[in-house]
Amino acid sequence: MPLYDGDGVMITVLGATGFTGRLVVEELRRRRLPVRLAGRNADKLEALVEDLGERVPTMVADVTRPETLPPTLEGTRVLINCVGPFTDLGEPVVAAAVRQGVHYLDTTGEQAFIKLVFDRYGDQARRREIVVAPGAAFEYALADAAAEVAGRELEPCEEVIIVYAISGFGASRGTKKSVLRVMTGEGYLYREGRLVRAGLGAVRRSVHMPGGQKLVALSFPGGEVIHVPQHVETRSVIPMMAFSSGRALLLPLGLSLLRAAMIAPLREWIFRRIEAGPVGPSPETRAATRFTLLVEARRGEDRRAVIAEGCDPYGLTAVVIVALAAHLLEEGPREVGALSPAMIAGPEAIIDSTGAAGVRWLR
Repeated sequence: MPLYDGDGVMITVLGATGFTGRLVVEELRRRRLPVRLAGRNADKLEALVEDLGERVPTMVADVTRPETLPPTLEGTRVLINCVGPFTDLGEPVVAAAVRQGVHYLDTTGEQAFIKLVFDRYGDQARRREIVVAPGAAFEYALADAAAEVAGRELEPCEEVIIVYAISGFGASRGTKKSVLRVMTGEGYLYREGRLVRAGLGAVRRSVHMPGGQKLVALSFPGGEVIHVPQHVETRSVIPMMAFSSGRALLLPLGLSLLRAAMIAPLREWIFRRIEAGPVGPSPETRAATRFTLLVEARRGEDRRAVIAEGCDPYGLTAVVIVALAAHLLEEGPREVGALSPAMIAGPEAIIDSTGAAGVRWLR
């Protein structure tokens, strides 16, 4: 199948010329799925088409000008939105997709935006018989899939804990902006069957990672607290980042300094510095970024764990979101409304696609 076969049924990538968007387009090309490229800069779009070396339709669309979005969605069955920060720029895109009955996926890591989409657009999406699935990327699709597998035999679970240990991480401009928002703001954890306000590090635990390494894990406002309770019966969901004991000790001081810096005009200066930096990590840095994801479900003394180990979270984002988009394009949704990534095609779709891309799954 060519990248565009002219039948008017396609996957549109918004933000196609950005760092993550390009990776998504490359994965769509590898899988020979029909695609349209959308972004705010016509010259960059044409340059991307030249790089692809194939005839691919493009559309100029600017998320800060919502009137440019409806034409972009004509003939689109699935929209992949890669334009962040999503809390600032994402809602008009979701609203346009829902109005036009287009399945919506995005790469956000921002819990506040995920919650907004579920709260504000879930019922509308259900009436339109479409899927809206924010956070369908490395964060938080892998953990969402692992949580369902780990919790299957223990439901109702007392708790699902999700621990990320990442080394050598290089971030894109968009990720840096999103991380600053997550780290300096307040978010939610899922405790005792409801969302409760909690800042970064509200829960602290010692964890034993695969290989015997003992680390300190601190909770953070991850999207899993929205995703996992949609399909796993559990009283609590706690996403955590694992650090050495020394780094965990220094983290509160670093956060205090960051919060102080995130006031105008320092915030604008920080964002300008991010924009002046590289668009994203090099292929070598991406390959050197290693991760271990530990997801454990617990009920009483019974525990079930699922572990994923691999590298290159950005590359895996493209693999996951394209696999889910392909399912929606070719087979349609199993359910409709606001869904977690694992609810779109089942957890095995995420496990199988990332496993084929080099992730080692242990369960």
